[in-house]
Amino acid sequence: MYFDTLPSDPIMLLSFVNTRLRDEYGSLKELCSALDVDAASLCARLGQIGYVYNPELNKFVQHLRQYISIRLFPLQNAGLSF
Repeated sequence: MYFDTLPSDPIMLLSFVNTRLRDEYGSLKELCSALDVDAASLCARLGQIGYVYNPELNKFVQHLRQYISIRLFPLQNAGLSF
């Protein structure tokens, strides 16, 4: 499978990749090899929506910095400080 046959929508790609990692592959390297996909390109595409690969969990997870800025910004507007 080539990169252009993967889902083009980033959220669908995230779901597709994480499902495959959970059900079929023990690592990102195995998945990329089987699908004939460049790991750096895949990580870059998912990085654009704030996700990074976590090898311990064997899945793409939301990057903490992205998560904190999205989740805490409304609290800062409410006059709360950290």
